[in-house]
Amino acid sequence: MIYDHEPDATDREDCSLVETFVVADVPDDVEVRLKAVAVVLPEEWTLLDGEEWVYLRKEPAPPQPWHPHPNPAATPLLDSPRTRDELASFIDELASTSAVSPGAWENATLPD
Repeated sequence: MIYDHEPDATDREDCSLVETFVVADVPDDVEVRLKAVAVVLPEEWTLLDGEEWVYLRKEPAPPQPWHPHPNPAATPLLDSPRTRDELASFIDELASTSAVSPGAWENATLPD
């Protein structure tokens, strides 16, 4: 994993977590090794034999999860479904929330 700064403990932990997820998703005959490294422009990173680029930019988390309820004490909805089941639950929750509290929605229709 390439950083534009010297990787700190959080960066190295992120790298380890990503490596764990990748290892779980690839066949056993594929070797996966990740390392957090700093490459500060204008320096370039050259791949070694057998290495490949994979890209995903890490974005900061939003300050708070999205919450349509007028009552801030209500349980917030899932703000980023990761599986089909989570997405289905999220859509069901949206539908029931709009049915119970239609006035809580700034945009109450799909075209809105």
